[in-house]
Amino acid sequence: MPIDARCSTWVVAILLAATGGCRSARSSSARPDNAVPGAAAVRCPPGTTLVTAADRGTCTRPDGRPHGPVVERFPDGGLRLEGSYDAGEKHGPWRTYYDGGVLRAEAHYDHGKPTGTWVEYFADGKPATERAHRRDGAVALKTFRPGGAPLRKGVLVDGVEHGEWTDWDAAGTAVLTTWERGARVTPGSVSGTGVAACDDYVTKYRRCIADKVPEAARAQMNAAMEQSLVAWREAAAGPARDQLQTACIAAMDAARQATASMGCEW
Repeated sequence: MPIDARCSTWVVAILLAATGGCRSARSSSARPDNAVPGAAAVRCPPGTTLVTAADRGTCTRPDGRPHGPVVERFPDGGLRLEGSYDAGEKHGPWRTYYDGGVLRAEAHYDHGKPTGTWVEYFADGKPATERAHRRDGAVALKTFRPGGAPLRKGVLVDGVEHGEWTDWDAAGTAVLTTWERGARVTPGSVSGTGVAACDDYVTKYRRCIADKVPEAARAQMNAAMEQSLVAWREAAAGPARDQLQTACIAAMDAARQATASMGCEW
């Protein structure tokens, strides 16, 4: 049997089995550990000269390249930015602040290369965005709503979405999408049912489709899965919840047998 036809037969059989604020930065709500006691003086390393322009001070080598600390201040003298250069390249921690002393963003560099976890904060001190830089150049991104609820999570490759992403709506419901170098390849899907056996099945099903199923058959199988997932979520919220666990275990067994020749892991 051609592999696409086998996939179509498999998906029908399995699905039938399973279906049986904005506030001032000077507000007293600012986090104390983000407060800056004052703007530190710029202390340039030997062999460099302090160059000032407007509200910015930079240590500069004779060849014109910045080297050492750099500081920017608000008109009232409060600290707006602090960082450092090494022979013209950003190096070490860089931080910016809201007017009033609350940390606004923190980044890290290793001789010009972004490294570590970068964090941007709301004016009340709670995280707004986290970017974890990986050694392979990819960035694990997390964003949050004001108040701390998650908004989005996934991996950026060359600055665009790649792989599986999770978005949360205003009610807190997670929706999954799959991306290929910035192009969305699957429609948004509800992340799970709340029934352990069903959620385990869905996770492994999606992995099998992504890793083992020919591209021509993926769209049909993903669409069928999404329709079933909606039905399972409705069943999980009603009196059929107990039967749903048993049905999904049966679906897992059926899928394991149907995909044995494809190498899917169940």
